[in-house]
Amino acid sequence: MPSRPILVIGSTGKTGRRIVSRLSAGGHRVHPAGRRTDPPFSWQQPSSRPAVLHGAGSAYIAYAPDLAVPSAPAAIEELVSYAIEAGLEHLVLLSGRGEHHAQSCEKIVQGSGLSHTLIRAGWFAQNFSEGDLLEQVRRGMITLPAGQVAEPFAGFCRSAAASGVWQR
Repeated sequence: MPSRPILVIGSTGKTGRRIVSRLSAGGHRVHPAGRRTDPPFSWQQPSSRPAVLHGAGSAYIAYAPDLAVPSAPAAIEELVSYAIEAGLEHLVLLSGRGEHHAQSCEKIVQGSGLSHTLIRAGWFAQNFSEGDLLEQVRRGMITLPAGQVAEPFAGFCRSAAASGVWQR
């Protein structure tokens, strides 16, 4: 178990809150980071970045609103620079698939010299148990602009069967 805490940037978001919960349940020391944490963290306030990285051994990074936006690479580059200065050993970046700016952010993390993990997620299982798709699930039909292709889902939520969502 790492002696330094695991920083979770975006700790109140869809993935971040689940990661905080699972890491804590596993006995890991976790440092949640967000607008209402101490110290606070905001992607819109670059001055907030060094303080949250101080003392962390690794970090989970969820960029808001999304790595696909044009401002993401500069923010990730600055965060990674601070992470190196702070002595972090490992970065986990929540990314997307096939998005130009997200790929640029991945390259920044890959080129940092730090150990890293890239999570290229397209969909999350909780899209079906909360949020915009929940009502479609309850009606029994989900309409999406997609062809006949296999689509992987990351499973950060309780099972749909356990939540009663899939029952007709």
